[in-house]
This record gives sequence, C-alpha cells and structure tokens, in this order.
Amino acid sequence: MPVILRKATFNVWQFAPWLFCMLYCAITVLRASQPLVFVPFAVSIILAFSLTFFLAGKLRSRTAHAFLALLLLLPILLQMQSFHLSGELITVMALANIDSAKAVSINWKQVAPFVVLVVLSIATLALPVKHGGRLPKSMILGILGVYGILLVQNLRNDQIINQLDLPIFSLVTTVADAEFTEGGVYLNAEDRAVLEKEFRKEVTYDPSQKHASLLSTFPSRPNFLVLFTEGMSARMMSAYGGSRPTLMPNMDRFYQEALVFDNYYNHTAATFRGLRGQLTSSFIGAREDGETGLAFVENGELVDHTYRENVISVPQILKSRGYDTAFLTPHSEEMNLNTFIKDIGFDQVITGTDVAKLQGHDQVPVGDKNLYQFLPDLTGKLKEPYFLGVYNFGTHLFQDSPDEKFGDGGSVVLNRFHNVDTQFGLFLKKFKTDPQFRNTVLILTADHAAYPAPEFTQVENVKPGYFIDRIPMMVYWNGVKHQRIDMAGRNSLSFAPTIMEMAKIRDAKNYFLGCSMFAEGCDISSYVTNINAFYFMTNTGQIRYLTENKADPDYTTARNSVERFVKYSGF
Repeated sequence: MPVILRKATFNVWQFAPWLFCMLYCAITVLRASQPLVFVPFAVSIILAFSLTFFLAGKLRSRTAHAFLALLLLLPILLQMQSFHLSGELITVMALANIDSAKAVSINWKQVAPFVVLVVLSIATLALPVKHGGRLPKSMILGILGVYGILLVQNLRNDQIINQLDLPIFSLVTTVADAEFTEGGVYLNAEDRAVLEKEFRKEVTYDPSQKHASLLSTFPSRPNFLVLFTEGMSARMMSAYGGSRPTLMPNMDRFYQEALVFDNYYNHTAATFRGLRGQLTSSFIGAREDGETGLAFVENGELVDHTYRENVISVPQILKSRGYDTAFLTPHSEEMNLNTFIKDIGFDQVITGTDVAKLQGHDQVPVGDKNLYQFLPDLTGKLKEPYFLGVYNFGTHLFQDSPDEKFGDGGSVVLNRFHNVDTQFGLFLKKFKTDPQFRNTVLILTADHAAYPAPEFTQVENVKPGYFIDRIPMMVYWNGVKHQRIDMAGRNSLSFAPTIMEMAKIRDAKNYFLGCSMFAEGCDISSYVTNINAFYFMTNTGQIRYLTENKADPDYTTARNSVERFVKYSGF
C-alpha cells in the first residue's frame, strides 16, 4: 500500500505544474473577458506536456526532464503574465523599452500568481517522474492538428490583437523581430541622395493667413516650457469630453483659459519615439553602423554614437538662434532615456538624480509632486530665451499615486491622473504670479496616448491594442484668449513646426514631416500613426486601423510615407 500511494502521489505531482498553469490561464482570460485567448494557451500547455511525457522515458535524468519541462512551461507563463498586466502578449515595443521598465514599480499582487507558479513548477518538476509511455495516436494527431491550424492563423493574421496567438511561437517571433529588425532598412549613398532631395526643406512652416492675428499675440522671442505628460489621453479631462469632471479640475480650467488644439493624435509610441518624434517631426529611422536589436537599446555608448549630431530638431534650431535648451527627466542618470534626449540636441539634460540631490531625498524616479516643485528653481537658472522640455513619470502604466487619491483610491489609473492634475494646478498658480514666467509660453501635451492595458480599459472604453488616441495640446501665455482649433485628425508630427511658427523661426534647414497646427492643409504624413508594424490613419477625425491583407490603398500610402523617410533619415 505505501508503494502504491507513493507512486500515485508522484503521478499526481507530475501533472501539477501543467494543471496550475492551465488554471492560471483560465482565471486570467476570464477576468479579462477574452475567453478565446484560453484556446492557444491550453493547446500549447497540452502539447508541451505531451512532449515531456513522451520524452520522460528517454530522458532518464530527472534534471534533464525538469529542464525540458521548464523550458516549455516558462515561456507560456511569461506570456500569460504579460497578458495579465498589459492585455497582450509580449511585444517588440515591450522588449525595446526594457531599459525604462527598470523604473516601473508593479504592485506585488500583480506578479504574485506568476512567482508562485514558477516556484511550484520548479518544486514539483524536481520530484521523481514516471517513465514515459505511448500516447494515443488520435490524441497526438488531434493536438498537432489544432496546433497546426492555430499556427497557420498566426502566420496569416494582420490584426493588432490576435486572441489566438500561440504563446511560445509569438515569443520566438517577437524576440527575433526585436533582435534583427529593430532600426529598419540600412542606408546607402544613392538612397541618401534621392531622399535628401525629397525630404529636405529650407523653411519650417508656411505662414498662416487664417490665424495671423492670433499668432501676432505671441510674445517676442518667448521662453518655451513644454510639459510632456507621460501616457496621457485627452479623454481623461472632462474639458476634452471625459466623463469625470472632478478627476482633473485644474487642467480643465487651464483648457478654458488656453489656446486648445482638439482632435489631435499621437503619431507614434512609446516614450522615446514619442518625444524624439515630436521634437524632430519624424518617425524613427535606420542606423549607419548597422547595430540592431536589444543590445543596442541597452548600450548607452551605441545610443550616443547613433544619435549624436544626427538629427535636425527643435532644440538644435532654437540653439542656433540663441536659445538655451534643456530637458528635465525624472529618471536616474544612468537611464538611456537621458542619452536619447541629450542626443536630440539639448544643451543639458537634468535627471532625476540631479533633482533628488538638490531636494535632499533619494526618490528616483522623481515623483510628480517633487518634479513640479522643482520647476521654478530650474527655470530661474536658465538663460533667456530658453526651451525647457519636461517629462514626468507618475502617470506611467502601473504607477499609483503616492500623494493624491481619487475618490476611494481604488483605481491606480484615476489616482495617478488626479495626482498629476493637482501638482500641475499648484505649479500653474506659481506660473501666473511669478515675474520670471512673464515672457514664457506654457504648453501642456503628452509624449503619447495612454497605453490600453487592462487597468486602463477598465476605466475607459478604448480598444485593446490601439496605442493611439487623442492627446492634449494646450498653449498658454500672458494675454492669451481662449480659442479652440480643430486639428481634424492631425497628429503630433505637427509639434515641431508649430513651435517654429510660435517662435517665428521660418528659415531653417529641416526634415519635418508634419506641418504647423496653424496651417490650413497638410499632406498625408500628418494623419499617419505608425507603432511597430501597425499603421493607422486619422484623416477623417477617427482612428482607422489599416490592414495589408484587405488591400487598403491607404495602407500602402501610409507605409510608403513612413518607410521612405525611415530609409533615409539615419535617426
């Protein structure tokens, strides 16, 4: 009897990690109201288990068997954890932002199931196993048949979110894409010559006749203070049509006092592409040195070598006209985002490490409260006229507010936006009364739209996978009168030429793809959003996803407009 019990126990534990994984997947997809996602995960788990069961007799070593099982099980668990947190499997963008991910704090409750499952799997797989036997032929054929059907579907799929993505296959292809295609097409002399002629411009904007009187009210050689709010969609503000009038009251009041650009979309994501893309009015390009992949993203020297003095940007043009240019980030000094920003052409980058030292604390990334409190001290030290860009971190995905809470504090999303609104409101009072800001144009916008992770889609009705939305663009200066200008779907490629028109700097070499927000008409680039391999069009004032398989002519137009520039740009 004891022998039988021991054998039974070992047989049960042999199945345990796979059953745990299956249960975790089922609970996760049901909570996300996407039950179809369970199908590819279940098929993958069954196939992986069948393989280890079949090979158990051949791998007489318990260690070899456990290693094989973990090799197949861990990718599935990683993908399910990604789905649990972000609403999708691991993406190229997620891998490309590994450096920034180090600064993200995630609630332990979000990762506890994953950690427990990994520990249980390691513990149970280390136990003795029954030698493999023969699986029924019908079972083998059935599993392989279903997996084959899903594999074909994966290969032919062109949707942003594919609920039938096979977790292991998706992870392998994503890592391959990140490692080998990051950076686009390489340059050659002929392409550079042709596309130099195609994209080079000698003026930054065409003067607006319609808004000439409005533009005449801007200060002469003004300072620019630009607040790039992390991951903020305009829908969070009730002034932009949001449903919560008490969530962001300070920014709502600011809307009523400022020059507002509405129906204005992000042209790319995530943060680096958003910031660099707006400040250069471009999409990310190829690299002369041929370096690709994750090693590039994590190597500060490669980043510096690639981007240094290889752009024509807002800070570069302003610097040539006597402006002091600076950028404030909340991150520690070793983060590559700081290198990316400096190599766009700023005179200096002030990091979260600098702020923490000056404020006498060790909180890095610097919270929104400390960041906004630091602004008057920083601007007081800049030489006028200046351009200061500011990027905050408190509204980043997964972050909760350490200060202000909204309502009962149950939503981390609402908490963080309510908090940044409070800190902005306190700063705005200072801005309006402090003489140092008398000749300053204050701009409130975003690096990109909010990421549609489950925590966001639970509070806002947005489509999963659509990392595109309207973003705020509000401009305030001494003497401004509230006015709303409809962008009708134009995107953040317009940011750079708009700054040039506000500064009245027209004659300057550039490669801007967008046109000024004051312009009456723009070409197709100003309505194209490109995120990884996905293309969107907003020329109707609505978000339209473009698919290659449907032979949509706009897809070809959008892709060509991006890829031809990418092939040339070198940045």
